[in-house]
Amino acid sequence: MQPSEEKPVQVVKGSKPKRKGIIFRIAGIIAIIAGLVMVGSGYTSHPIYLFVLEYVKTHYGSSLPSTAQLAINLAIFALNIIVALGGVLVISGGVLLLLKRGFSGRLLIRLGGGLGIFGLLIAIGETYYLSGFSLAAFHAEYWIGIILAVAAIWLSQRA
Repeated sequence: MQPSEEKPVQVVKGSKPKRKGIIFRIAGIIAIIAGLVMVGSGYTSHPIYLFVLEYVKTHYGSSLPSTAQLAINLAIFALNIIVALGGVLVISGGVLLLLKRGFSGRLLIRLGGGLGIFGLLIAIGETYYLSGFSLAAFHAEYWIGIILAVAAIWLSQRA
């Protein structure tokens, strides 16, 4: 080989999926830790999607047909159950991320964690408005769990 010739660069096949697997593992572990922190705190917030549904029910419920009212009531009931299982859903989402099931893992983490950073800010603001700073600070471990869940979602989206 002459000095002016360059050696062709070999591309290692599979380096991208390996990186993706590592990121999913890290995100899954963070989500499991977040879920354990949330379950350990024993506190649940009122996520933004429940707020929107209850707002629609309160302000527009009387003008909606009875089937739409029933659908909204069922959705609120189902989402209340999902919120009650918040930490467990985040743990389940973390396990799914460990199994490289990105969409379903992120979906469960979002449902359990309150739809990400926007939901976190709304929940903190609502808690502060309704209960004052003392209650918002008292449940700091729950907020840490939510922040970890948001970090897990963000990291798994980068994979």
